[in-house]
Amino acid sequence: MAVLALVGWLLMKPTERTVPTETASTPTPTTKPAGPKPNTRPKNDPLMQKMLTATAMVLVEDPTNPGQSFIAAGSGVLVHRQRRLLLTSNRTTQANDRVAVAFPSRKVNDELHTDLRYYLENARNVTVPGKVVSRQLQADLALVELERLPAAADELKLASYPIVTGGELFSLGASDVTVGNGDGTLWQLSSGTVKRRFKDLTTFPDRQTLNAMVIESTKQLEGGDSGGPTVNAIGAIWTRGVPCGAVISTP
Repeated sequence: MAVLALVGWLLMKPTERTVPTETASTPTPTTKPAGPKPNTRPKNDPLMQKMLTATAMVLVEDPTNPGQSFIAAGSGVLVHRQRRLLLTSNRTTQANDRVAVAFPSRKVNDELHTDLRYYLENARNVTVPGKVVSRQLQADLALVELERLPAAADELKLASYPIVTGGELFSLGASDVTVGNGDGTLWQLSSGTVKRRFKDLTTFPDRQTLNAMVIESTKQLEGGDSGGPTVNAIGAIWTRGVPCGAVISTP
């Protein structure tokens, strides 16, 4: 299902919805990869800059200390600027209806803030409150409505053709972050090629069941990447298979 169709499906009244037969899933890799493929693109690379305007870190607040501490982090992608809608992984939200969202921040010299600690310590100033307005559990997707957007934020468009075997894909996210100790580097670009796409049925330990199309690729995954955008070489979100970084990694 195209991201646009999915957003429309999520915005419908529950009685108007039909379960999609082909959409994205976020299976958990069986082994932890060594790390993201090194980003050899220059910092002013057009693809990188385009993705940075739409990619965000999604933080789950500690219910005992809201706005002050967080228990989990993932990624998300802005899919509708006018309505301030961000798409992320449902499992990233950990069943919470409220999340805090941080878009990339820059230093005085225009360099990116990539240290997770900066965003955690300055959460009041750099995060935007968001509310989960709908979920699609079979696809492990959640739609978040943000209270506001940074001026530079922009949505990513949809690819006009489906992803194909051998196609190149790129992802950007909060790679390998650990909220508990503030470790992790944000906004790392990773890439790979598609090996195959297939229908899969997966049940996670929390009993959430996925019934979706899965993309197997060579792109390496890290904790925190879940929910972030997976795009083609011109920065358009793939319209089938992996709108939210739903990729499994194999050598």
